[in-house]
Order: sequence, then structure tokens, then C-alpha cells
Amino acid sequence: MGNVYGVDAETPLVQHFTALADVTLTAGTETTVLTTTTAFAATTPGSYYPVIRGMFANLCGGTAPTALTLAARIHSGSDFVSQVVPPASLVVSVYQLIWFELIGPESTLWYPGGQILELTGLAATTASTWKFSGSYMNLELKRGLNTLP
Repeated sequence: MGNVYGVDAETPLVQHFTALADVTLTAGTETTVLTTTTAFAATTPGSYYPVIRGMFANLCGGTAPTALTLAARIHSGSDFVSQVVPPASLVVSVYQLIWFELIGPESTLWYPGGQILELTGLAATTASTWKFSGSYMNLELKRGLNTLP
């Protein structure tokens, strides 16, 4: 059954994920920092879009990177959405908490088997550290318009 608005208004699916250890974001290398580990699936047929919100605890070293990008992708695939941290906010030797919100495209891939979602970080020119203390993501699947085949 597809999306029946006003009749089948299911509760959005939300799950909380935390980092288990610090992750070095090597300059120029996109690195997985958080993952769902197992498939995250919708409970009923239809199209859904992922909403990923969270906090990124960042620590720049002696030289701050010139750019820092957070992105989301389906397990080992291509990024489907990204967010660039404003370069002026990257400060040398400062522990920063950076809020992010990523909204992915509508898809039917989330039912029935679900997908493994990965959050990645990419530092430019110099490395940065994704600190596990204070870093997390909340993944939510929201009903789409059900216009997909």
C-alpha cells in the first residue's frame, strides 16, 4: 500500500547513532565517520527520504583545513547530499561543535530491505579530527510523495 495521507499516518522512523572513536580526516580523502552498520528500513511500502541531523565535534590541528565537507551516502556508493562547513569557522587547535542537517532524495530503496547509510567527512589541505565525544547523528525516514514507480 502506498502513502495514504490522513489515513495511514505512521510515526516517522528515527534512530540515534554515536561515534565509537576519534576519526582522522586525512586531507583529500573522504572518510566514513558514522554508519548505521546494518540496514535501516521502513516498515511499510512507499517512498521515503532520509533526514540526517546531528552534531560534529571537530578538532583542527596546528593548521586548519581550507575546507571541510560532510556528506551522506548509501553504503560505499556516491554521496547523495553534502554540507560544507564555513571555512572561516575552522579555527586552529579549537574543539568545535558543528550542527548539520542533510536531507536526501526521495527513494523506494528503504523498503523492504533497507539501506546502510554512511556519514563521511572530507578535509582539504590539512587533516582534521572527528572527535567521538560530542559527535552523533539522528537518521529519520520521512514519507515521500509516493510519486516514484
